[in-house]
Amino acid sequence: MTSLAAWEQAQQTQLDQLRSDGAAGGVVLQLLQTSCLLELAKLNAADLDLRSFATAAVEILTQFLPVGGVAVRLDPPGLTEVAAGSPDMPEATTYAIALQGVPAGCVAVDGVPEFLADSAFFQKVADQLSATFGAVMQGEELHRRAAVAQATRLAIELDGACRESDLRGLLEALLELPGVNGATLAARGPAFANPVAARVGKAAGPSTTHDRALDSRDCLAAEVWWAGPPAAEDIATVDEIISALATSVERLGRNQKLIAEAEIDPLTGVGNRRRASQALVAALNLAGRQGDTVAVLALDLDRFKQVNDTLGHAAGDAVLQTFSRMLERQRRAYDTVARMGGEEFLVICPATNGQGAQAFAERLRLATTATCAEVLPRGWEQTVSIGIALYPFSADNAEDLLVRADEALYEAKRAGRDTVSMAPHLGERAG
Repeated sequence: MTSLAAWEQAQQTQLDQLRSDGAAGGVVLQLLQTSCLLELAKLNAADLDLRSFATAAVEILTQFLPVGGVAVRLDPPGLTEVAAGSPDMPEATTYAIALQGVPAGCVAVDGVPEFLADSAFFQKVADQLSATFGAVMQGEELHRRAAVAQATRLAIELDGACRESDLRGLLEALLELPGVNGATLAARGPAFANPVAARVGKAAGPSTTHDRALDSRDCLAAEVWWAGPPAAEDIATVDEIISALATSVERLGRNQKLIAEAEIDPLTGVGNRRRASQALVAALNLAGRQGDTVAVLALDLDRFKQVNDTLGHAAGDAVLQTFSRMLERQRRAYDTVARMGGEEFLVICPATNGQGAQAFAERLRLATTATCAEVLPRGWEQTVSIGIALYPFSADNAEDLLVRADEALYEAKRAGRDTVSMAPHLGERAG
């Protein structure tokens, strides 16, 4: 006999005993009622949330009693309604569940056998659930506070580049809120290196949206799915957490803007010495781990002083701006252009060998005259001298690599300007 068949036979035997008119049937009925109430009383110490409490109560009642259907509904003030058990019982009898003496739900029973119909047992069930309801609510409130505190802390402490893992951690804290089935959160704008998005849980049940348009072009878009229609307090809680995240994102955006301003040359819009230094260190660290090369191009506009002295500083500024825009157009997405001061520029090219650096420098040299001619009078010709140093062959650290690039630049100047010079390898210098 299968376990399911054995269980069904035991249930039938139990029902037959309860239907008997003898004293034995009465004893069995009393034992079942007492056992059922004792099991319900144990829920007081089970540390359950509201949904688990309602589900456990239904399971206990259907396990001990031969009834057609059972449902438990909990409607605590200010929180989302929770229901478990049979969804459709039009002829069910209901018994009120109270919270501190105020009705806050009910237990509904359908298909009650005759020998239970006139008893006060189900009222005792409702009274027992009412007694346990208060303890469950206290645990629910503590759980809710902990989840809100965790999510808010993660939102406030957001720092640096916002990544998917940051959003996922916050959403997992939101998922701990009672009644939340799942959530998504997307963020985009200048505060983020790339648009980021994360999802946790399941997209099932009624949903609420919590979007925020922030400073500049930043935007947060959140959606939360609930097990049942959320209460106003639930929605307000998520709104507060998203608002805390919005404040952090706006702070990050302002900080990144200040950092960017500190690393940008105000005249040309390209990086300054600070950005060049940081980019070079980062490129060398990556190249060292991957066994790759890095090319550094030092550029100096030839006889630029004559432009300033003869045509004026406005013309000189126009040449610098035009030259900078040309460098930005010619570079790859991961190259860095920086103005080191005056008419001196630097281009940092990760993952570039000597041949590639030489070809790139020649393109820049040829483009300089044609580009700058757009802002210079007829008869004026602007040229550029370029020195190249290659990591790890010309030098094995950032400081020496810049020195080698400058030395190569001076060699290009001595060779007559408007030319490209490559720094020798370390072995060649020693020789």
